[in-house]
Amino acid sequence: MDMNRYFESYKSTAEQLINQAANYTEAEFSLAPAEGQWSMSEMYRHIVLVTEKCLDNVDCCREGNGKRQKFAFGPALFSLMGSFPPIKLRIKKVPESVKHIYSPETITISEAVAELQASINKMEQYQAVVKNTDKHLRTEHWAGGWFTAAQWYQSAEMHIRHHLRQKKRIDAFLKKK
Repeated sequence: MDMNRYFESYKSTAEQLINQAANYTEAEFSLAPAEGQWSMSEMYRHIVLVTEKCLDNVDCCREGNGKRQKFAFGPALFSLMGSFPPIKLRIKKVPESVKHIYSPETITISEAVAELQASINKMEQYQAVVKNTDKHLRTEHWAGGWFTAAQWYQSAEMHIRHHLRQKKRIDAFLKKK
């Protein structure tokens, strides 16, 4: 796996989101299209929280807290595909330990920009961490499958790109307002 390629893609997507944040008023940024749907603010916050969770799992593998599990089909499939499925994912039951990630709080534009910039910096630092982590240690993803440090890192990159479709839907809603 090419960690530099994943980092550059993550950075490019995050910088795109950072630059586009200036296009919104605070009111627009926090306006959800409908009940049960996220605002731009919540989406940005969710992206940052998932990145943090992915990198926490990289740390678990690095610190030797992972397990030497056998091949995991789901993570391997996503790694080979290089992206999440191009569909709107709706998660029905979220474990208590990650509820804050899937019920993100509303943040300001400046907070979103600062958090995304911090995520870029952290992703850059973690390239070396992933390269120096035992490639056989895995930690379990709550939705299924066991990920290596490299798969967790790649997952952060795939995840941020996955939300570009959601951003388009929110932008279309805001354009009609």
